[in-house]
Amino acid sequence: MIIFSFFRFFFVSLQIMTNYKHLFFDLDRTLWDFDQNNRNSMFETYHQFDFGVDFETFFSTYKTINKMLWDAYGRGEIKKELLHVNRFYLTLKELKIDNLLTATEFAEVYSQNIEKHNILMPHAKEILEFLKPNFKLYIVTNGFKEFQYRKLRNSGIEPFFDGIFISETVGYHKPHLAFFEHVLEKTNAKKDDSLIIGDDMKSDIQGAKNIGMACVLYNPTNENDLVADYRIDSLLELKEVLNYP
Repeated sequence: MIIFSFFRFFFVSLQIMTNYKHLFFDLDRTLWDFDQNNRNSMFETYHQFDFGVDFETFFSTYKTINKMLWDAYGRGEIKKELLHVNRFYLTLKELKIDNLLTATEFAEVYSQNIEKHNILMPHAKEILEFLKPNFKLYIVTNGFKEFQYRKLRNSGIEPFFDGIFISETVGYHKPHLAFFEHVLEKTNAKKDDSLIIGDDMKSDIQGAKNIGMACVLYNPTNENDLVADYRIDSLLELKEVLNYP
């Protein structure tokens, strides 16, 4: 029985390591709960100012404008500094509060408050602890480097990763082919032994497809997907994807 168990463990380990050696994780909404942390930080910041409008109206307006500006930033149409403040300035302006100074102050307070909120996605730390002994783990994320590093550090998951690749540092945004080419070169990983895990159909899944890497769509909202190689509703399901008993 002991001998059988040993060889079974050896075979399973060999099978896993043969299939995939390098696991590339997106950060926001994959490991770090962006939606909850963002809402909590925004709620805290909002109540340090007096805008005379209810929070839900403010937050809904902000999310629409923020997405529009992030899309423009990803296309290289606006600079980081403009996005950082303008997402709040345009939100306030839409709510009839045309005050650039207040928007700038709001941006700074928000930057401070978001460091306090570090909720991880369900089972994020558990799956990283499980995978770390057998795989090389990396972060591949769009965003501002200072924010992304703080998220990793303050949530306690930074030590799990052998490399961290942020669009601002790489010089390209996901799903740009050059982003993934850079990552593969720096990690000495091969396409056929690498797996990308992310929540975004465009940035993560399409980016993986563009370069020919296998991908996992983590999509707890249960929306259908016809593109990803694998689809999971819980991070713990990565064990099944990796053929781990």
